[in-house]
Amino acid sequence: MKRKITRKLCILFAAAFLLCACAGAPEGPDSGGKTGSRKAESWLRSLLTTGAAPFSVTVGETGWEALLARMACEVTEGKTEDGDETLTAVYTDEATGLEFVTTGTLWDGGDAAEVVTRVTNKGAEDSPVLDGLIGFDGVIPVDRSTALTLETTKGCLYTQLNDEYDYTPVEIPMAVGGSYTFSPRRGRSSDCAWPYFLFAGDRGGAAVLIGWTGQWEASFSMAEKGGLRVDARQQNFRSYLKPGETVRTPAVTVLFFDGDSADGHNALRRLMVSEFTPSFGAEGQDYPVPMNAGIGNTASYVLERLEDYRNADIPVDTVWVDAGWYGSNKDDWSGQVGTWSPNPELYPDGMKAFADAIHEKGLRFMLWFELERAVVTSEDVAANRSLYYDLEVAGNVMLRLDSEEGYAWMRDTLVSAFREWGVDIYRQDFNINCSTFFWESADGPSRSGITENHYITNLYR
Repeated sequence: MKRKITRKLCILFAAAFLLCACAGAPEGPDSGGKTGSRKAESWLRSLLTTGAAPFSVTVGETGWEALLARMACEVTEGKTEDGDETLTAVYTDEATGLEFVTTGTLWDGGDAAEVVTRVTNKGAEDSPVLDGLIGFDGVIPVDRSTALTLETTKGCLYTQLNDEYDYTPVEIPMAVGGSYTFSPRRGRSSDCAWPYFLFAGDRGGAAVLIGWTGQWEASFSMAEKGGLRVDARQQNFRSYLKPGETVRTPAVTVLFFDGDSADGHNALRRLMVSEFTPSFGAEGQDYPVPMNAGIGNTASYVLERLEDYRNADIPVDTVWVDAGWYGSNKDDWSGQVGTWSPNPELYPDGMKAFADAIHEKGLRFMLWFELERAVVTSEDVAANRSLYYDLEVAGNVMLRLDSEEGYAWMRDTLVSAFREWGVDIYRQDFNINCSTFFWESADGPSRSGITENHYITNLYR
């Protein structure tokens, strides 16, 4: 069942290569739908209904096994708005006032389940320090009658000089006794690592997806008694919680498949299309096919190029205006980030008139933003310096998205553009590769990782 987005807004993610060739992907031995195997359901139920838990943590001086043994647990079943089945386990620790709520979702688009845990301090005082909060700490059942191979990519090196490195495939034979750990660099989730992993043998396997647009860490090893051991977490978290405060773990999705590696990749593509790709509610318009208007071009030039596309029968349904549409210098797109007013030289009649011209041709309007970064000389920084972290790096500052004020500003800025300018699709970018520096600068004593956690939580709201 595909997630529907009724408003004509969406965020485009960087995992486009996972989506290519989805519609025509051949059916494997098991297509992964509800008519096929449901390994994910039995696995999820074993995690949440047997007195165990998929996460782990040390609370103060209390280790995980002692903490789990003393907590009460209640499990309920339900469904999402899209009809996907859910299991929710609530673990309550009366000694500290902490409540751990694990939500397991069985995706309709494949033999897959997602697990995520939220922790809330229900007490009246600060909690003990939570140390080593692991979002998923457990074993995934896989067929070990044939050798398993770990498949992922190197992510993006971000040197701008070595593009052949970017997303180079990585294959590692898995063996008992070997342990493999992956993490990105400085908080960008695909810098020098890739949060998607496929474990394939000749008779099936599993894919493990880490949902955390920050500094995640994932470790994999073969369990001696069978199965694949997984440890997935926010890499750095050691913090107490204030009364009423909530944090969350990265989401971990596990997809089971039959067949070989190619079958696994196709099952993963189908899952991504079914569950994680925005839909505009019209057949054939699930993902935009845009004409890229380039950087720093005038409205009249873009509309002329659009006519060239149409005259050549190039089937586009969206006009994509990328960076450089704002500020006063069309040749310096990066140095004006944070000044979100249309450049009058490029759009003399305003952005709304440009959007209207696109809509009159029956196309959609996609606009680029990078709201999490700003240069220190920009209009927004001058007007709202308190919305950004105090730290400055190479003339850039970063939005305090961990705060309610930062979240509200980003939301209102986008909503205004959608309503006043007629934007249909929001194209998000993030061109700062040291976000951990900013997050760590705002953490207080015994609060390591708390800023990142609230930042990513608000990014997903």
